[in-house]
Amino acid sequence: MVIRDKTYTADKFYALMAERDDDLRFELVEGYIVEMAPPRSINSQIALKIGSYLNIFAEEHDLGYVFGADGGYI
Repeated sequence: MVIRDKTYTADKFYALMAERDDDLRFELVEGYIVEMAPPRSINSQIALKIGSYLNIFAEEHDLGYVFGADGGYI
């Protein structure tokens, strides 16, 4: 569901999200703010398992870093 019908930059989006005091999650998709589904425990379990394998592979081959999905990305 699109929350706002005008487009936002990443900086404006982060500023708007900093003002919120609820537990709702949003992401910026091609300039539009979109509400995200609430996380489920199975999603976290699967992400950790996949991330563990990716992290081991990246370390063994000196490929860089692996980050979790909860970080902010632009």
